[in-house]
Amino acid sequence: MLPVCMFGAGCATYIGIGAIPWPESYVLFCLAGLMLVGFSYRGWGNFVGVLPLAFALGLATASYRVDRLDAPVIESEQYASVTGQVVVLEERAAGGKRITLRLQSMNGRASEIPVAVRIIVRTPIKGEMIIGSTIRLAVILSPPKGAVTPDGYDFARRAYFKGLVGEGFAASPVEVLAGSNSDWRLRLEHLRLAIAERILAILPDDRGAVAVALLVGYRHYLPENIKQDFREAGLAHLMAISGLHLGLVSAAAFFVLEMIAAAFPALALRMTPRKIAAIGAFGVAAMYLMLSGMSVSTVRAFIMVCVALLAVLLDRRVLSLRSVAIAALTILLISPEAILDVGFQMSFAATAALVVVYEDLSRKGRFTKLAQGWLAKLWHVFLITGITTIVAELAVAPFALFHFQATPTIGLGANLMVVPVFSLVIMPLALISLILMPIGLDTLTLPALGEALDYVLSVAHWFGNLSFGVYHLPQQSSVFLLLTSFAFLIFLVMRGRARVGAVFLFLGLALLFVEPSRTMLLLDNAGGVVAERWASEKGFSIAGGRRGGFRDANWARYWGVSPDAEVGKLDRRCDIDACLTSWDTGEYLAKVKSLSGLRQSCAHATIVIVPKRWHRYCRGSALVITEEELQKRGPAGIAYTGQIQWSREIGYHPWQVRAE
Repeated sequence: MLPVCMFGAGCATYIGIGAIPWPESYVLFCLAGLMLVGFSYRGWGNFVGVLPLAFALGLATASYRVDRLDAPVIESEQYASVTGQVVVLEERAAGGKRITLRLQSMNGRASEIPVAVRIIVRTPIKGEMIIGSTIRLAVILSPPKGAVTPDGYDFARRAYFKGLVGEGFAASPVEVLAGSNSDWRLRLEHLRLAIAERILAILPDDRGAVAVALLVGYRHYLPENIKQDFREAGLAHLMAISGLHLGLVSAAAFFVLEMIAAAFPALALRMTPRKIAAIGAFGVAAMYLMLSGMSVSTVRAFIMVCVALLAVLLDRRVLSLRSVAIAALTILLISPEAILDVGFQMSFAATAALVVVYEDLSRKGRFTKLAQGWLAKLWHVFLITGITTIVAELAVAPFALFHFQATPTIGLGANLMVVPVFSLVIMPLALISLILMPIGLDTLTLPALGEALDYVLSVAHWFGNLSFGVYHLPQQSSVFLLLTSFAFLIFLVMRGRARVGAVFLFLGLALLFVEPSRTMLLLDNAGGVVAERWASEKGFSIAGGRRGGFRDANWARYWGVSPDAEVGKLDRRCDIDACLTSWDTGEYLAKVKSLSGLRQSCAHATIVIVPKRWHRYCRGSALVITEEELQKRGPAGIAYTGQIQWSREIGYHPWQVRAE
């Protein structure tokens, strides 16, 4: 496990830090690792030598991945005429469609690298646009947006590794040039879309949207209030197809196939029913993986299922921390950038913690005897659910607090009420519905699935609307995540009382680094939206922009404020010289429009936003920020000391801001 963790640390170091300029650095890293192994001694020396080698190989793998992509980057907003193939087609709740277009040409020049753009379409469509259609239109493209808060998730990095070079909106009618082709990935998308439409035709409400999310992974049908209820009730893991879903489907397929194989003596006497079931369960898991959209957590679960089924075929131990390590290493070798993805971190944290806890319980003889009687079996199910929920929530809590600035406090109660129904009723009905769908008999099972989902929705709504259901924490520095991750690693690899002491030691150190919000103001990229955190830290006031959107929710989380909290309004006055935004202390921020406004603003304002060409004319004690720098590196957080924290860091990677 430790070498895999060091490999992941190497991947995170190269991708997360932009100060490594060598394009062929992976060769140097590999040589350095081999030299360390060559100088190591026997026993612990060899083990110690493997760790830096694993770290070096992680650096090498990430460097190779970044160099190999070599995707073009759009530097600024531009108008372009594009032709391409629709690979993703989504209906938007706000109206229009959102498509992902695999480019074939831009401005008449053929695209040599398979890249894509994401476009919102509200213009007329000439013809029938479906997944796989080749279309032509004019678009206004912008570079992929980066983080929306300092230390926040970098969406530009994610877009780069997904091959998305730009995003924007249609500026002309869409002309459909050709229909769908026979590419297997597009046929698979058609199948997923057909399943979604079939479910929504039978369950045309919130239950159908949840069923679609469970079966094919399309979450854009879910209303935002449903997503929020599940998040705040601690049930969000049920909405994203993950290891739980694929594990339940694989387990159900395995036991059903094993019983069928055992029912035929001629077959059971020649082959072990468990091995026949393992082969069949692999096929079911592979099909469900493709239908689910192949997210990181689902791929991780599929790899672990494959390892477990292979262990059954080879008569080896099925569940171990080694299978978790193999799954993590496989994903990181293919996509080293996954180490910085919150889904990867939370998925592997929960799985590894559960494996360790249940291994310890098995070693101590817990749960070795089967419960007798239905009451005892029911208690056994609730006990297992409770232990699983507590362990999983504790394991993912540091990652949830760092990435989302919130973690549910009532997840145990909600999961105790939902997970047994989900495991024993919902997922079996969902699997049966998929099997019966080709012959039209899913009309018998989907209504029953809808009734079960209605119960889940009511539980999520009740728990999600409790005022004390979520604990919020302001955005923390990376030190907090590193210390809590190290404490978690100690929990995984150590045994005995020393493990408990070491875990509490590093958790205590992490708590020492927990600090209140370091910023009093947040500015968007254009400087037109300004937010001030209240001194009570229970809310914030804002001026400019539209309320209730993605930016407001992320800024609220950044300050550790509930997204449902009331948002105040800052005072703003604008004239031909400047826009002045003031806050409670009487200080104000000035966005300058003219040279006459520049002199007055620089003399009296606390913060001044000016064009770069006027920067040298500003005299006074005001903090001066140029519009160009804010556009390139914003949004910005400004501390009480006047220190600026930028959302986009300077570095050498293609998705980062280049040093001038």
